[in-house]
Amino acid sequence: MKKITTYLKEIMNKANVSAQEASSCIGVSVGTFRNKLSQDRFSVDDLIILAEMCNYHLAFISSDNKNIELLDVSSYISDDDIRKNIEE
Repeated sequence: MKKITTYLKEIMNKANVSAQEASSCIGVSVGTFRNKLSQDRFSVDDLIILAEMCNYHLAFISSDNKNIELLDVSSYISDDDIRKNIEE
C-alpha cells in the first residue's frame, strides 16, 4: 500500500509545487516539511491545503461511490489563516 507521502510527491511534481512553496503554505520550515515527508506525518489540514495547491481535493468516498464529501480549505481553515499562509 502506498503512503500518503507518495501521492503527495506525485501531485506536487505534476503541479510544479516546490517543497519551499508547500512548506510556506502550511506554515513550517522546509526542513520540517521534508521531515513530514520522510515520516509520512501530515495533519488533515496540511493535506487539504497541499492538495488544493496542486489542484486536487481531499474527499471521503463511500465504498459504493454514491456519497462523496469533498474536504476543502474553506471548510477547515479560517480565511485569516489562509491569507496569512499565502502572504508569508
